[in-house]
Amino acid sequence: MIFQAARDPQYPQVCRLPSASAKAARRRLGESVSRQAAEQACSKWNEKERAASVFDVLSSGDLEMAHAGGY
Repeated sequence: MIFQAARDPQYPQVCRLPSASAKAARRRLGESVSRQAAEQACSKWNEKERAASVFDVLSSGDLEMAHAGGY
């Protein structure tokens, strides 16, 4: 045995991955960014690229993404 403690699953048991819907629901709870916050974060982007920046921030939930450009 390579490791000192055996953990599940061990062969021939099969790993059970969480469902995709449970993972997506868990990601969205409490981690959403308001549209107003996204628009404020993307305010330095030019008019043409601001909508795409707002979409990216809302999709990812990461306000720091907006500060990567637009200056």
